[in-house]
Amino acid sequence: MALTVKKDPGSGASPITSDCLVTDVVGNFVYITGDRIESALQIETVNIEDLAKMPAIGIITEKLSSTKCRLQTSGIVEGVLSGLTPQERYYIGTDGKATATPPEPGAGETFYIQYVGIAIASNALYLDIAKVPIKRSN
Repeated sequence: MALTVKKDPGSGASPITSDCLVTDVVGNFVYITGDRIESALQIETVNIEDLAKMPAIGIITEKLSSTKCRLQTSGIVEGVLSGLTPQERYYIGTDGKATATPPEPGAGETFYIQYVGIAIASNALYLDIAKVPIKRSN
């Protein structure tokens, strides 16, 4: 899969090599799970139902191996997502991926909603990740 990650000239954003889980895939938003090991961030896909597994700090842009990945934390991510609607705001969905509709919890559920950016093309998202998720209960 070809991947283009362009950085915003003012953001200083560049991909960060990280340790991730075998189940983490390109396009998932991730949080930090613990201390860095040999300069690699320890990350895992967020879970919007569990505040301990939030907030997202970035998106996986490439899997280097089953447990090594590249993480983008800001700037423009292009070629990782598809089907985006330009000018639409995006949030983290229940699957850890971008969604244009903030997830709505069912009866007795609580979700932590986190804004992640705005689409600038059908395959490009300008990352502007909110630092604090908003609690939404039903």
